[in-house]
Amino acid sequence: MDCLPAETLAEIIWHLGALQEKDRRNNRHPWELASSWKGLSRSKLAPYATINRTWQELIERETFNSIGIDSDELPELAAMFRGTTGDRRLRSLRTLGFFHVPDPVPFLTPAQRSEVKEVQRRADEAFSGSMRVLFGLLKQWEGRLDGGGGGAAWDQGSLRLYLGSRDRESEEESTLPRFPVDGPPTGVAVMGSGPRDEPVEIRRSFSDFVMRPLPEDAPDEPVVARRPLIHVQYTGEEGLPDLRLVSSVTVDSYHGLHLKSLMQIVSRMKCLVEFRGVMFSETRNLDLIREDRKVLAQNLHLLPQSLKVFKPEFDPSDPEERTLYSVLMNPLRDHLCISIRVLTGQLRELELSELRISPAIFAGDGDGQWFADTLPGDVDRSIPNPELLNELYVAAAHAKQHMPRIESLHLVLNLEVGGYHSLLYHFESARNRKMLVLESRVTFGFSGEVAEAWGVNLDAVDTRMEYDDTIYEVLL
Repeated sequence: MDCLPAETLAEIIWHLGALQEKDRRNNRHPWELASSWKGLSRSKLAPYATINRTWQELIERETFNSIGIDSDELPELAAMFRGTTGDRRLRSLRTLGFFHVPDPVPFLTPAQRSEVKEVQRRADEAFSGSMRVLFGLLKQWEGRLDGGGGGAAWDQGSLRLYLGSRDRESEEESTLPRFPVDGPPTGVAVMGSGPRDEPVEIRRSFSDFVMRPLPEDAPDEPVVARRPLIHVQYTGEEGLPDLRLVSSVTVDSYHGLHLKSLMQIVSRMKCLVEFRGVMFSETRNLDLIREDRKVLAQNLHLLPQSLKVFKPEFDPSDPEERTLYSVLMNPLRDHLCISIRVLTGQLRELELSELRISPAIFAGDGDGQWFADTLPGDVDRSIPNPELLNELYVAAAHAKQHMPRIESLHLVLNLEVGGYHSLLYHFESARNRKMLVLESRVTFGFSGEVAEAWGVNLDAVDTRMEYDDTIYEVLL
């Protein structure tokens, strides 16, 4: 009882006092009062003896239901779930957030290739060590939850894992000597006033690069130092163990993982049901986008057969930074959409957010193209092209033979700046019917070809406005 908060103890004492006063009013004879207190000690005080234990169990259940830790805190995580108390806490754990904390990346020039490789190597080694420890802990927890006998003392796939990355907080903001010129280039770095030999703070601009001081014999063009883009990879010689504990994986928008390593890590989770999160973000860098699409297309087959829900996101960090040029490596084949279509053979739910797609995601021949390969002059992203959209929806209707298990299909299309256009096919439990829902920021209608492909009557389409969106619904 000493572990209970003072407020709880005060409330218990108040209830006991109130109960005693009630008995005094209701019992006029001393022997009746004595009999009453005997009954009270047996039937009323016994539950209070269990309050402390119940309170502690409730606190642990709430405290250890969801935990987030950095890679530096893995030893504390192991200690937290050690011993018999740790076993009880493990049964309360439902969500584990793991955030890799890499060392700060220095500013380097393109000519400093060896330094960039060394930074990448150190980052990979640190990440690989953290993943070995994390997977080792999860595997150890599986054995303890099994009771050591391989029994079914726990539900397989009972843990949701959240993967992300955080910047390590630096004690001091980096400083550079004052520029040996009258003023810095506009929009690159901002210097404070003071003596020429006085160190000044550099406030980085949105592009996150600074200008190095110029030596006396420097050429006219300054040397630009940037933080190299580092995507960590698992490089351990020994493979990660298979896990049955994890049922869901969510990746943060700034996970900082190389896509191949991400797929390899997720592939070890043999009871995985759901995989969601940001795979990569679109930018104006065509080479980077095409490489990301290529790597993801080549490694989607690594996802475990148990996967039923796939909800990847490709949201750009800045909608204005999206490229309108073709993002296809091969202009005749959309390999990423083809790989996703193959994966849908095992999926129950598929949701794609902001992915440049083509009908190859549905079509059997896999050589159709849509927004993934269009040129800038062919796209007005504020007004969807009805012909191309209807072509996509017809292909979606014909895709049922390729997606035998699909119960929910949600496409949030990448074609508007600050706008929205989505297609949702799902089962509406309230009406006990399958539905097709189209939501768009601009007015749009189903074509006759779409209605025929989905087997619906255009007259049955229900249209309504919600705020700035037009919503079209039809029962299938």
